[in-house]
Amino acid sequence: TRMQAVTPSDSLQPVSLRSAFVDIGRQGGILGYWRGITAFAPRVMAASAMQMSTYDAAKVQIVSVTGNTGRPSHFAASLTAGVAVVLAMQPFDFAAVRLMSQKIGPDGKGLTYSGPADVIRKTIRTEGFLGVYKGGLANYLRFGPYCCLVFLFLEEFKSLVATMPRKK
Repeated sequence: TRMQAVTPSDSLQPVSLRSAFVDIGRQGGILGYWRGITAFAPRVMAASAMQMSTYDAAKVQIVSVTGNTGRPSHFAASLTAGVAVVLAMQPFDFAAVRLMSQKIGPDGKGLTYSGPADVIRKTIRTEGFLGVYKGGLANYLRFGPYCCLVFLFLEEFKSLVATMPRKK
C-alpha cells in the first residue's frame, strides 16, 4: 500500500519492496509494520460475514424466483455476494489506506488521523458519505470475480462430494 500511495511529488519514493520495508522500519519501528491493522481486522470480519451469508440468502431468493438450481443461479448469487462484501468492507479498506499513507510525527503517531473511526468521521464531514466508498468500483471488479470463483468452485465441490460413495 505504501508503494501504491507514493506520488511523483514525494521526495522519498521507495523504489523496491526491500527499500519500502526498510523505510517503514526506519520511520515507524516495529509498530510501523502493523499500521492500519485496526482498520484491516474489522475489514476482514465484515467481508467474511457478508460473503457467506449474502451468498446463501441470494441463492435461496434467486432459486425461488427462477426455479434454476444450476450455475446461472450460483453465478448471480456470487455477484450479489460481491456487492455485499464491497459495501461492508469498503469503509474499513478506505480507512486503512488513509491510516497507512498519512504522514507520521516524531512521536510515531499519525498527523492527520487517530484511527479508523477518525478517518471515516473526517471523510464524511469533508467529502460526504460516499467519500468512504472511493475505489468501491475497483474493489467490486476484484471481489465480484473472486466471489464467482469461490462459490462456483464450492458448488462444484459440494456436487462432487454428494456423488461420492459413503462408507457404512
